[in-house]
Amino acid sequence: MAAKQHSRPESNSTCYIDRIPPEIADLICYPIDEEDIPNLRLVSKFWNNVATPFLPGNVNLVFKPESFERLLNISRHPVISKQITALYYEPNTLDEYTTQDEWERTIVADSYTKDFEALPSPDASKRKLRAWRRNITKIRERPRHNYSKDYLEKAYKEYTRMHAEQEVLRNRDYGLEEFSDAMSRLPKTVGVMHEPWGAKNAFTADLHNARGDYCGIPFMRSLLLAVHEASIELGILQIDNVDWKFLQQSDEVLERMKTALRHLTTLELVISTGMDENGNEIGVEIPTCRRYHSNNTKLAEFLAAAPNLKDLAIGFDWYEPYCPAELRQVFGSTSGPCLESVALENIDAASENLNRFLEQHASMLKHVIMKTVRLLEGTWIDTPKNEPDLEFEVGVHQRGITWRGSASALGF
Repeated sequence: MAAKQHSRPESNSTCYIDRIPPEIADLICYPIDEEDIPNLRLVSKFWNNVATPFLPGNVNLVFKPESFERLLNISRHPVISKQITALYYEPNTLDEYTTQDEWERTIVADSYTKDFEALPSPDASKRKLRAWRRNITKIRERPRHNYSKDYLEKAYKEYTRMHAEQEVLRNRDYGLEEFSDAMSRLPKTVGVMHEPWGAKNAFTADLHNARGDYCGIPFMRSLLLAVHEASIELGILQIDNVDWKFLQQSDEVLERMKTALRHLTTLELVISTGMDENGNEIGVEIPTCRRYHSNNTKLAEFLAAAPNLKDLAIGFDWYEPYCPAELRQVFGSTSGPCLESVALENIDAASENLNRFLEQHASMLKHVIMKTVRLLEGTWIDTPKNEPDLEFEVGVHQRGITWRGSASALGF
């Protein structure tokens, strides 16, 4: 890093550490952990000027008023605002409960949830599935926690306070005004990551974890509309677990959201297909989602709004009783002229459509990942002969059989 001119203390200062050459001060900052930089800025005016350029280039936002206020303060700082290149948005919310008893029925200790095993793979045997279900049943029969009555009462009061704060943000269009104001002052922001589940520690430990709206449409809408209104040339966008019904918003809102995609080179989009009322089963809206994509081209149009994509990862959260969409419904007749890498997950495809997709992108495409891609008809694909460097990572279904492995293992 080039030497910078840092302000000097008065000549009668006895703090000799403030008198070291700027080049040495910069070298001191290089090995310091990011979390210690803010403390170094508090030492003196000299060290504030030295350490500020070493602050991390990303800012984390959670769905709390003080977090939005912090974002605004960062955006108004004359130096720090110019360093921010990425925003991590964790839009988890607290569910509303009418009584403490209702709330308490949802409380579980961390040790309880850790015992739940991951869902079996699509090719798991019936015996393994039965064993997994028996284990889940046993866990659910155990006590969910051993918290005292006093502890629960204090936690519930804190929970209702934080929920009320979030309600204020909801009534302000999910913080859209603050979002837009801040984004307009962060000109170098090139990446936005919408990451549910990560914010649980932001609501204090144990009983205040934010679990609701993990795939909330309003958060995605406010995020992309803020990017649109700030005229930011966004290059990277990660949307994790957004409800498939985001495509059913008004045409006017969708068009404004799509303008935020014009400069994207990287897009990761995971689409949720719903949960049951207890939050135990996912994919409950797959039939409805599948019918919607059969009659609408909104998803293909959404992707087509990002013509500069080089890296695309798109998929759904579940695959039973069938995948929520077919490949032709995801992409339509459009192609990405710059696409170099694509990852598909929980998507059905006919081999003819899969081959056509690969041929359309043969000039640029170098890397393909397919996870739980089910072949509806035809046999497994033929790798384009004119693309010997095309790399595959594959986990696909073919008429009830799961194929996993490298391209060579699958006969490419």
